[in-house]
Amino acid sequence: MMHTYGYGNWERIRVEIRNAWQFNFDWFFKSRNASELGRRADLLIKLVEKENSDLDGRSRPKSSPRASVTASEKPKKSRSRKRSAPTTEDADAKRMKAVESPASMEA
Repeated sequence: MMHTYGYGNWERIRVEIRNAWQFNFDWFFKSRNASELGRRADLLIKLVEKENSDLDGRSRPKSSPRASVTASEKPKKSRSRKRSAPTTEDADAKRMKAVESPASMEA
């Protein structure tokens, strides 16, 4: 509706939202005030502008010094070991130790 009433006419847009059949059951959207609609519109416009600038940047080929590096010259990534999940036997052993330790302290 911003395209119809223009940027900044939040009160008029709020009234149209409340009267539009498309939002009959969208009580959250219908309950927004003019300033909240303005903030939401600003956020959406910023996101669209950012997305457009990202797309413009991707479509142009970049000539960076990294692009000339061959595959053999690229640094190797360090590989870390993944820890496996403990088995049920390990969990049972830990529970048994936890149960035994308070009893050994009483003696």
